[in-house]
Amino acid sequence: LGLLVPSYRDNEMRSLQPLTFLYAPKGSGQYTERVRQAAENAGARISYETEVTRLIMDGRRVTGAEIRKGDFREIRPLDFFISTIPLPSLVKMLESIADSETMDAARKLRYRALVFVNLFINRSQVYRDQWVYYSDPAIPFIRVNEYTNLGPKFSPPGQTVLQCEVSCFTGDDIWSASDQYLAEICLASLENLGLVNRDEVFHSTVARQSTAYPVFDVGCEAKLKRVLGFTDKLEEVFTLGRQGRFEYINMDECVWQATACYAEIAHREEQGP
Repeated sequence: LGLLVPSYRDNEMRSLQPLTFLYAPKGSGQYTERVRQAAENAGARISYETEVTRLIMDGRRVTGAEIRKGDFREIRPLDFFISTIPLPSLVKMLESIADSETMDAARKLRYRALVFVNLFINRSQVYRDQWVYYSDPAIPFIRVNEYTNLGPKFSPPGQTVLQCEVSCFTGDDIWSASDQYLAEICLASLENLGLVNRDEVFHSTVARQSTAYPVFDVGCEAKLKRVLGFTDKLEEVFTLGRQGRFEYINMDECVWQATACYAEIAHREEQGP
């Protein structure tokens, strides 16, 4: 599958030996691909590049959703609505039944963004480990991932990729910087650290994630309690995941949340109306 599973036993946790993990040979995308295939085989219809713009509610029960794909719009009936979008975005779609205090609390929940700078290198390996964290303010990235270290199928023979994670906020100077600039500042830092030679790098790509980390600033606990107190009381609406629950959780915990959600829906369907 694609779950990260530590190889140590409880009585070995004090050891300083490196951990090893079970990981899909071509990345965690294999896990979601298998889930997609199973869902479609069971009759699910998956729509890509489609935005849910509004939820249709009957009191506190969801009955439908307004969707948009390009210029096409329609309202589709729903039995259940499962959301993994950022919690403030979900509440915005429910403004017809949300009180002003809940709307205000949701707007004040913030997320830290990430820019992923991928540097393609003509070398088989740079780091010994798969990820390395950095906390020096002079270094633009907070973490570097070398996925080649997870398995031989992640890169062609003799080549590797370093993924530099640069934290920022949506719309700030880093977020708005050109891909070329972002690649240059990451490469320059790796050169200064003595890890990479410039002539080894033959390509770069950049991707952006606007809601990578929930920001736990002062007062966010009360805001989150109010927002989840509202969404958790909705009927047949489920909000899951790091963005959907405003929790700092990892992939395995997201999978467990999804599993629990499925079990709850199956139980409700067995009970009937």
